[in-house]
Amino acid sequence: MTQETAADKTPTPDPKAQSGRPSWMTDESNATVAPRFGRADFLLRAWEIIDEARTEEDSSVFGLVGPWGSGKTSMLDWLRAKADTEPARAGVSPWTVLTFNPWDYPDASTLQLGFFASLNTSFGSSKVTNVRDFISDLGVAVAPLTAVASAWGIFDASKVVEGAAKLLGSNRSADAARRKLVKILQEAKTPVLIVIDDLDRISADELLLTLKLVRQLGRLPYVHYLLSYDESTILDVLTRTNLIGDGHIARARDYMEKVVQIRFDVPQLRPSDVFELTNEALRDLEEDTGHVIDDLARPRFQEAYERFISKRLVTPRALRRYFAQARILSPRFVGEVDLVDFLIVTWIRTFEPGVYALLQTRRDHLIGSVPGNADPQDTRSPETIRNDWAKAFVDAGTRPSETPSLVFAVASLFPRFAHATGMPSGGSSHLGPHIASEDYFDRYFTAGVPDGDLRDSVVRHAIQDLESGVGATSDAAERCLKILQENPGRTAPKVAMAAGDAKITAPDTFAWLADIVIQDFDRVHTLDWTLQIQREIARRLRELPRDSIETVLRRMSGGRRGAVVATSAWWATESGADGTLPLELTLGAKQAVTEALRDLLAIEGATVVNMRWRIREALNGWDEIHPKGFAAWIDEEKKLRGELETLSWFVRLSASFEHGVEHTRIEGFQTEKARKFFDLEDIANKYADELPDSYMRMTDTPENRRTAALGAVAEATSTN
Repeated sequence: MTQETAADKTPTPDPKAQSGRPSWMTDESNATVAPRFGRADFLLRAWEIIDEARTEEDSSVFGLVGPWGSGKTSMLDWLRAKADTEPARAGVSPWTVLTFNPWDYPDASTLQLGFFASLNTSFGSSKVTNVRDFISDLGVAVAPLTAVASAWGIFDASKVVEGAAKLLGSNRSADAARRKLVKILQEAKTPVLIVIDDLDRISADELLLTLKLVRQLGRLPYVHYLLSYDESTILDVLTRTNLIGDGHIARARDYMEKVVQIRFDVPQLRPSDVFELTNEALRDLEEDTGHVIDDLARPRFQEAYERFISKRLVTPRALRRYFAQARILSPRFVGEVDLVDFLIVTWIRTFEPGVYALLQTRRDHLIGSVPGNADPQDTRSPETIRNDWAKAFVDAGTRPSETPSLVFAVASLFPRFAHATGMPSGGSSHLGPHIASEDYFDRYFTAGVPDGDLRDSVVRHAIQDLESGVGATSDAAERCLKILQENPGRTAPKVAMAAGDAKITAPDTFAWLADIVIQDFDRVHTLDWTLQIQREIARRLRELPRDSIETVLRRMSGGRRGAVVATSAWWATESGADGTLPLELTLGAKQAVTEALRDLLAIEGATVVNMRWRIREALNGWDEIHPKGFAAWIDEEKKLRGELETLSWFVRLSASFEHGVEHTRIEGFQTEKARKFFDLEDIANKYADELPDSYMRMTDTPENRRTAALGAVAEATSTN
């Protein structure tokens, strides 16, 4: 005969029963999940011990002990169901199960009467004569008359005074009423299991009264109790009663040991259980919302999980709370935030709401690069800064013992914070779509895209439309251009990021990106919002088949887009920072660059004498990309503007921007490049009387460029 196991006797619960799977959104108990995660044997053995009491006359008190959220109520439901369905045995009546909830009563007096009223109902179908009357008599006898009168609806109000007077007049004490009840219950042998849940959530007076009722008045033949509570809370509450005394935890524990004969301590979730539940929740999150931790993000989430997230996911309720909060991410929000960042922020929001609010008030100390906008006057050590933040966390409501995990969590979100506090960053970034980015920070606290911002998904859809050939009718592409005009600083990085993530091959996509760059062409500012987009164009050009480059460059060309064509092609002919090989342009591609620049010069009306700094930038690599095309332009300019004016074009400039005005200064001269097209010794001889002694750091004007060119010629020829 094989040994019977818990698995043999208890069917494995289906976590996706009824609705398909347990809901992360509810805190309701669920008996089907109670035996999961190593608790089946524990529950089965607890039930076997409880069921042994069915034949016992002496009243027993069992305690189901575990912290809040550990699943006690689900376990009570499972045990209650077992008691309800357990068949009668030979000579043994089935259980009568009663649930008594002290929360149902507004004060201690009505709670006392309610206890006996509930006990009374458990014998509603009893054939034992007078058992319910004796229970009522005992309840009235031990309660103050005023309390009895206040219990309207619990007992028959018309008989309250009559019953009380009868007891007093007949000299029938509470003890006499109890003896009568004990005798009749001994004869009835009707097993009753009274389940009392949430014992730890009532006031000190109500708790003490409930325990007295169970320990003294309620210990009746064949009446057994199953109490559920968090021990640390119960002991704390008892130390605030006159019976125990302030701070006497040991006395409170001794008192509970007198009340509860057998305790069942709920097994903690094992790390493997938490791990499995977390994976299950992440799968549900992916199935319901489309949010998934991909292979690149998985190591970072794993590290966060091991360092701090799992430390708070110690009970089923904590897991439900956490992932219920994570589900605020809607399917429409896929790709709009970094999922690992959002899960870490959600962990903070769920378990440390005060710190969650604190982060919003200190955004200027958190967002940006390393060291970012750190105050240069702040000479505090990383340890001091870390301690100051820990104190701020405590002030925000964090327990001191929890501050190390909070420091880890915040460091894993904000590289600046990690740098300042000397903590590992966990692989986070200050770039979008991470929370440490100025452009994305607010999304993590609104769970949406703020007004005036552009959804990343819109940019991705725009690129998809362009790659599929429907860009001309793409609402997404049109919206990107519109938002870009309104807020280039916030929008351009999103376009660059989407372009970096997508596989771009269509000429229309390259032309659209060039259009975006040109929208920023006339803006006068120090930082170029679209620089990253130009870099992405260059990177993508390197990846294209060599014979398709000309087609792409010609599709990008036209008007001022020639500046993007020339700059991107030039950058592409250099090795990429990611290790991609330099682009080798065909002759047709080189000619396409020259034609694009010719269009740019024509539409700008630019000459070697009169040329904006931005146009000059675009022409920088022309002589390297297509030397013949560049030389032809120089020869034309010599004939039209003159030799010295054309030579002046090789002056090297720098630009600055003040109050929206571009200022250029002379910084030097491109001597070696100029030698390819001019005989500098011949020019030195021609203009010997005009050669200056100095030419550096002058304001950029045609006259000063001419002077600088002659000065550079004098310097270059005097050393030969």
